[in-house]
Amino acid sequence: MSDEQFYKELQGDFYKESLDLIERFELVLLNNEHLSNENINELFRIAHTIKGGSAAVGLSEISTYTHKVEDFLSQYKNKCELFTKKTVSLFLEFSDILRTEFIAQISEMPAPWDPSGHLERIRNFSDDSSENSVCTPVEIEHTPAASISPASDSTSNSATKSKKMAIQVKVDNDRLDGIFNTIGEVVIMKNQMKEHLLRNLNDSASVSLSESLDFIIKDLYDKALGLRLTSIQPMLQRLQRTLRDLSVQLKKEVQVVISGEDTEIDRTLFDALSEPLIHLVRNAIDHGIESAEERQQANKQEKALIQIKAYYLSGQVVIEITDNGRGVDQERVFLKCKMKELIPETAKMSDYTEDQIHNFLMLPGFSTTENVTDISGRGVGLDVVRTTVEKMLGKISIKSKKGEGTTFLLFLPMTTSLIDGIVFEVNQSRYIVPVNSIKSIIQITKAQITHAPGGELFLNHLQRPVRVINLDHFLSGNSSVEKENYVAVISDINGVQTAFLFDEVQNQAQAVVKPLSDVQKRPEYIGAAVLGDGFTYLILDLISIHLNTETQKSYDTKVVLKKEYAA
Repeated sequence: MSDEQFYKELQGDFYKESLDLIERFELVLLNNEHLSNENINELFRIAHTIKGGSAAVGLSEISTYTHKVEDFLSQYKNKCELFTKKTVSLFLEFSDILRTEFIAQISEMPAPWDPSGHLERIRNFSDDSSENSVCTPVEIEHTPAASISPASDSTSNSATKSKKMAIQVKVDNDRLDGIFNTIGEVVIMKNQMKEHLLRNLNDSASVSLSESLDFIIKDLYDKALGLRLTSIQPMLQRLQRTLRDLSVQLKKEVQVVISGEDTEIDRTLFDALSEPLIHLVRNAIDHGIESAEERQQANKQEKALIQIKAYYLSGQVVIEITDNGRGVDQERVFLKCKMKELIPETAKMSDYTEDQIHNFLMLPGFSTTENVTDISGRGVGLDVVRTTVEKMLGKISIKSKKGEGTTFLLFLPMTTSLIDGIVFEVNQSRYIVPVNSIKSIIQITKAQITHAPGGELFLNHLQRPVRVINLDHFLSGNSSVEKENYVAVISDINGVQTAFLFDEVQNQAQAVVKPLSDVQKRPEYIGAAVLGDGFTYLILDLISIHLNTETQKSYDTKVVLKKEYAA
């Protein structure tokens, strides 16, 4: 290897490793409304590390630039009271410039690099007395989410985080995909072998070996999954930054409350999720949050609230983005749909549920916004957000009330490859239900089901009313058929206990998830899976069924599954 190649390899490693330092630099700036002297020292240490690292690998321009920024930062050491919102913006610009350059170099698409404009702003920097405050227009709060241990914002953990960063090993996604594909094939073969053994051999030794193999493969899967999972915290940090910059640009004061930074998600989903989430927070602050004058007229606090939550629910990752802005004007949405001929001219607003009208926002090209801005438009691009989420085998839901605000809920799988499930039977068709969606399974009779006004069904379970969904009615439309006995799967969804009625429970299964084609895709299915008996089963999404039962639509699930799902 020549010296030139050697230095190029070192520089590539430097760019990749320094991106983590830049993320940390930005996080310190964003997460602290009032920067402490220790925060300033941490910023200084990060800049010093980048300066020294770039000099060591021959990147003199980056080293010189960082050295000048470091000199500027040094005047704030032990004088954090001088740090203003203008100062924060200036250092955020520094992180932007380095990040853009490093990503361009890693992607092997270098562009002309000139930080002279930023250095000029540093030389001419002065604080106006009117802005002599470290409070930025966006106030960031981090609150713990239920059943999640949120990441600490205190700098006392910085040393621990640095140690963790030092021993991290980055693995190429293609290699991880290869491991998971192989595990998927092993699971299918294991299931088929187990089925064969149980049919043809009855000795206890064979059963014991089969159970041992199950345990080993499950352990292998769990370890491989751990390699693919990554914290959602960097993504939430990007959303913080987006909201901060837009609040300055739009002159809107916003308090941002974030929870669940330690929630983990498959890194392949992480990469695809960035743009949709940025689009949603842009919508929230640009068109969801009113101007200061509008909020005053509506008797609202001038400082608006945007909440971003990440948490686990029934084996899925849920991301909520909520604003307390103007909400969705359903009548306006309905009239716009008529004008665009998206619904029949004779249609009445009473023909549609609130959820259906909210879902109109995600139709291609739909928008109620009269003026196009360079930031966002409520509705513009939401069809792309929905498509992106659905490609991840996820779902998106909108809840809104005019004058009070809007919530976008994204339901995403932790991973899209392998699930533990239980096989159930409904109307002579068999389905897989993910184990993580099941709280309990009970046997009930028809007499235990109560018919409430409006057609809703309820069950008294553990002295609590539980909503009932008859899957035979929902999936195949057999509303006139009632059975004497049912198997009820109890699931806790958004704090509401729901009982899903099946005819029989069959067996446990470990399933490799295969996506459905566009023709076969239905909102109530996660995908399909081939089990050990060689047959293909649909995987039910209980969350989606729960959210969609208000529409009272039923689908014929006896679809012809293509041969591609048999392998």
